[in-house]
Amino acid sequence: MKKLFFAGLLTAAFALFADEYSDMAAYEPGKSLSWFHSLGQKAQSEDSGAEVASKILDEISKNSGLSPEAFRLACAILKPIADSDCVEVLAPYLYDELRAPSVCDVFLGIDSSSVDEALIKVLGDSSAKRQLRENAAALLAARGTGKKQMIEAANSADKDLALFAVGALARYSDDTGLFSIFDTSVVSALGKIAGMYDYRSKAAVESLCLIAQKAAVNGEPALARKALEFVPLDCPNAVYARSVLMDGEERVKYLDSLIIQGGNLTAAAAKAMNQGRTFENSLELIKRFPNLNKKAKLAAMGSFMIANDTAFYQAIAPELDNPDSDIRGLAVYSARFLCTDDANMLKIYNIYKKNEEPISRYAYNVLLENPSYAVQRVLKDKADSGDMDAFEILVLRGDESYRMKLWNMFFDEATRTPAICKMLENTITSGQINLLATNYKLDDPELSKEITKIIVRKMMHYKKSPSYMAMAVKTALDGNLKPDDPNYKFIVEKLRIKDKM
Repeated sequence: MKKLFFAGLLTAAFALFADEYSDMAAYEPGKSLSWFHSLGQKAQSEDSGAEVASKILDEISKNSGLSPEAFRLACAILKPIADSDCVEVLAPYLYDELRAPSVCDVFLGIDSSSVDEALIKVLGDSSAKRQLRENAAALLAARGTGKKQMIEAANSADKDLALFAVGALARYSDDTGLFSIFDTSVVSALGKIAGMYDYRSKAAVESLCLIAQKAAVNGEPALARKALEFVPLDCPNAVYARSVLMDGEERVKYLDSLIIQGGNLTAAAAKAMNQGRTFENSLELIKRFPNLNKKAKLAAMGSFMIANDTAFYQAIAPELDNPDSDIRGLAVYSARFLCTDDANMLKIYNIYKKNEEPISRYAYNVLLENPSYAVQRVLKDKADSGDMDAFEILVLRGDESYRMKLWNMFFDEATRTPAICKMLENTITSGQINLLATNYKLDDPELSKEITKIIVRKMMHYKKSPSYMAMAVKTALDGNLKPDDPNYKFIVEKLRIKDKM
């Protein structure tokens, strides 16, 4: 018994004097993470951060058996506080598949040549596993260092590593300053690889396109042009960079020529044509538009919409009768932004009435959202001749005269049909429920019954928020309907908000 007693005391003593670092050393997944949170909090303090980093590194250096999860968590603490002092301790783990990613996270933010030296060593070590070499390559590219060694890796006998390095070279760019003649040229290296037409050629071209695009946008036209020298003219990913290097009119002419061709560069040209288009500088494209192939027509219409000039719709309008559903659909959709004439708006209304999805839905959105008076005129003509669909759209567009007409028809027993009740339900806003509820005071049982139905159905749209429903109902019914009224009880019970009233 005495032995057991002393053993218990010893265990308790160890537990008393155990600290976060020994807990970290002994950590296995599933155990307490109190050490991690405690050290993480201490690491945020300017006074204790350096001490935490030093002790964690000391624990790692003397404890090679640290579990992968403990190592990962330790590195997460180190990441914001580590400096070059950690490189000697952590660098060996760049050769450990489980721990290398955590080391790379720590090294990413350390501005030290010792980090680069450690990464370059792994990248150039042919005995290291490819994944570890790729880890090193990715981090060097992210840091923008080790350019010469990355080019060497791009020419490695290991095909997978070489291909990875070719892609990583896109993260670098050549020096364009005074000392550029002494700089190792990524563009020249990639251009040489592209010209070899081997398994790396396509990746090299993609990297050159990325470098060119970045340089063009950042105001380095010479570098962009140099990179594009090695890129084939029929490469879609180079279209944007080439266009940025041109002045306004030349740019539009170049992109429109690619759109007109209707080939593999057409989509890229349309995407790049995001500014600078006017009706005047688009006359050649407009002239050729009727005879363009499908790909070119869709691309052209997309760029016309971005220009936001209603004059373009005269070119698009004939496509409302195009037998191709994609072209016809885009012609309808573009009317939301460009159509302002009655004749074409009437065509769009007729398309809406055909109930053919999805094109009728596009037409409906045009009628609902196009701000031109042409929509109002077409809808009013239809509504005044008895077309209830046009009537409803006018109310949804905010036409107050038609809203009042609808409400008056609803309150009049002679015109209160199921269709009118449904239209009121479809068009009333939650903010108008209170106004509707004031008509409970008319002491018309049939009218009250219809009002109750509309309130319940409208509030059901908010069923995911019972609190909102209760608030809205309470606001609407307060002073308009007594709690003991059957309609009040029906609304509360149907919406299941009795406990919130």
